[in-house]
Amino acid sequence: MGHAWTAAAEEFAEAIREHGFAAAALTASAWQAGVDPDATRSLLAAASVLSGGDAVARAWARVPPCPTAGDFLAGAEEIEGETAGAAAFAERTARACADALEAAVEARARARRATAAASAQGNAAKAAVVAEERRAAQAVADCDAAIEVLAGAGEALRYAGLLLTRVPADFEETYEEPLRYAASGRKLPWNGAFITPGTPETITERGAA
Repeated sequence: MGHAWTAAAEEFAEAIREHGFAAAALTASAWQAGVDPDATRSLLAAASVLSGGDAVARAWARVPPCPTAGDFLAGAEEIEGETAGAAAFAERTARACADALEAAVEARARARRATAAASAQGNAAKAAVVAEERRAAQAVADCDAAIEVLAGAGEALRYAGLLLTRVPADFEETYEEPLRYAASGRKLPWNGAFITPGTPETITERGAA
């Protein structure tokens, strides 16, 4: 059986880091547009959680500025959806791995009983069941390690998902006054510090709610 479950779990844990780098890239584009860092605090925190802190430095990268508030919120929503999907996958995989672990434990127990019985039948019979017991023990260790990796990945994804749901609120709280202007049908004051280089009155329905 080797270490198939562990390898798959580690590959998945590595893959979710990309969501963290995506969140950092979106943060960078917002900052390049002049968005107040307070409006991106949960987004940047999610980037850190998903990447183990490695993506945070990317927030200071020189990237094209986010065109509008709508683009920023839509980007955050997309990352949130991808993170939720990954969290669901982690949960399903962990359940499947737990089932495999249960089967491996039972197989190991059977092999141990067979080993004891084979001792009286000669070395050849004993060697065969000992090999089976070894394979079962490896499968148990494989599943145990994979479950631990998946648990850590799942926890990070759930926490990051919670942070990402806060992004619209962070944005609305930071820009409460201009969003209130937009919601009332008035044009936003243009001082170059809201969202550039788009027009200041470009606010999505979600952002203006």
